[in-house]
Amino acid sequence: MFVAVVAGSAFSSSGAEMVVPPKVAEIVQYYCSECHDGASQEGEVRLDKLHRLPLNERLSLFNRMQEQIYFEQMPPKKEAQPESDEQKVLLDWLGAELKKHKASELEDKLRDYEYGNFVSHKKLYHSA
Repeated sequence: MFVAVVAGSAFSSSGAEMVVPPKVAEIVQYYCSECHDGASQEGEVRLDKLHRLPLNERLSLFNRMQEQIYFEQMPPKKEAQPESDEQKVLLDWLGAELKKHKASELEDKLRDYEYGNFVSHKKLYHSA
């Protein structure tokens, strides 16, 4: 279980500390763990052992997660969707972890014209 393993804890993997805030762990547990734990590992993604991944693998996974959450590809449409504030919590944490290691690929992608006009429909039509 993701929450039990990492919530609020700091881990060192290949010399790089990772702190998972309790709110992040709670959101990941609720929306992601059913498909991405030790038993299922859909898409070969396992989130319950992040602290054991070598830094380069963890950053690669974080880039995939950041992109899929940003473009609303995950969770799948048929599953429960995080609220905007929950999505922001995840994206902020992933962005900070990637920025800490100068490893964010999404920022570079968004500079490309094919991604430059992406606007979240949720934010466009349902913002308060």
